[in-house]
Amino acid sequence: MSRPSTGERLGHLVRRECEVARQALAASGSVHGRVHEARKAIRRARSALALVEKRLDIGSADRTLQRVGDSLSSLRDAHATVETLARVDELDGGDRWAPAMATLRAHADQVAVVVQGGDPGFAWRQRAIARATAQLAGLPWKTVKPAHLREGLGRQSARVERSVARARKSPTPENIHRWRRRARRLRMQLEAVAKLEERRLQVDAQQPKKLRRLADELGWYQDIQALMQLVRRLPDVPERAALAARLDELLGQCQVEPVSVHKLPEPPA
Repeated sequence: MSRPSTGERLGHLVRRECEVARQALAASGSVHGRVHEARKAIRRARSALALVEKRLDIGSADRTLQRVGDSLSSLRDAHATVETLARVDELDGGDRWAPAMATLRAHADQVAVVVQGGDPGFAWRQRAIARATAQLAGLPWKTVKPAHLREGLGRQSARVERSVARARKSPTPENIHRWRRRARRLRMQLEAVAKLEERRLQVDAQQPKKLRRLADELGWYQDIQALMQLVRRLPDVPERAALAARLDELLGQCQVEPVSVHKLPEPPA
């Protein structure tokens, strides 16, 4: 049996990520962990889909996946503040912010109750992902060539460069967030292409690692900001003023430098 084409392998990878997301929502265990895994798988699927946005009609399936991911953002964001405060607490020696953490954990659990109340067992979200997967299975993946993926990587590289320039000129939370999202998508695309094991698409193994470090640094900056906003919004957080001051101090220590984004070599003659 002949090896599937590059496009067919990419299509299989995308559908596999969709199934990972669906299974995460269907599983038992911590709702926060399941939602986090589902959102990551959806991001990986959508990042790979963006590589072929000019070649295949991915619009409907991609929008469905985006809606599912966005619908889980409030739950994930609430729990992410707990994780961020846990990291701050570790930096400060442990137990310093335990009472505040208990309050944030209760808030995250309440958000989970509300989200699941509107969709018991995440049933409609699972069905939506299954519909998107079926749509993607019907696309002509065989028509996708390595050159098309190279073009997709080039588009995303240009988007990252533009976001870097914008963030340097005006480092607003929105611009920093855009920079992080675009860098993360490029990293996921590079990782997806590497999995295809296509000799005409050589990927520098160090580049995804650099982009991951960058995204982690930008994420820490954003996580502190999000935590600060929540602390200021929730009136019952213990030691609000002291915690807000500490977070402000950590923000001032954040220094993020851009990295050069990946440029694929020319294909062999």
